[in-house]
Amino acid sequence: MALTTSYSLPFEVLCEPGALMAGNQDVRLQIGLMQDVDAATADAFDAIATPFVLLASSGALSGESIPPWESTIQDDEDITANRREVDWLLRGCNLDEKAIPVLAQMLLMAHSSHKIQKIVFSRTLNAQKFQRLASDSRCDPYPGIWGKIPFRINIEAEVPSDFNLRLVFSKSLSDEEFESASVELDGWATGVMTGAYGVAPVPPERCAAFPDEEATSTDNVLEWEISRFRAHPSALNGLVNVSAAISHKVARIVELAIE
Repeated sequence: MALTTSYSLPFEVLCEPGALMAGNQDVRLQIGLMQDVDAATADAFDAIATPFVLLASSGALSGESIPPWESTIQDDEDITANRREVDWLLRGCNLDEKAIPVLAQMLLMAHSSHKIQKIVFSRTLNAQKFQRLASDSRCDPYPGIWGKIPFRINIEAEVPSDFNLRLVFSKSLSDEEFESASVELDGWATGVMTGAYGVAPVPPERCAAFPDEEATSTDNVLEWEISRFRAHPSALNGLVNVSAAISHKVARIVELAIE
């Protein structure tokens, strides 16, 4: 599958062919820089790594084929920097392949202060063949909704700037269940607030959203206010997938509504 970004990235992105991000395997990410690393380099890339890992761990990047509760990354954010290269080992990836353009676009945010020359995604240490991440401003580069969502979905055709997420469960939530659901939602929120769902050509960091710090729960309904939504509409794909993971792991959801 040819991978595509909607941004015109100022650096090259190469990927080893095949199912790179799925199957609970490790993926090596090599980031070549145009200047020597300094004390701020690791911090700059850590600021992107943490939100990406939280987003990926929530099930948001499962795409159409992987059950969201099985879609994750077992990563300890193991990033090393040496001379003009940053290495990051992404452990135990089980993500949609479109997680690659998501991460590549997020790394665009580090490029302004730490010029990137090339990014390489690979499974094997001495990979010889690569495919280039293409650019098409008309494409939707983000993972889709899992194909077997078990609850009703009601989302307005035009996503408003301010909206309310309402999850209706099959039963009242215990305090522990509410906390578990909130943790999963926070993983998605951290990614969105950091610019994981950019709208080209707007810089990703300006394509964010601002959820309330805490959701609320009354009986069998969880509600969460989200304001100043400027992310790509496909960010809601991720939110639906996270909700499917919650429905499987925490308590069964019968309806998701964005109003």
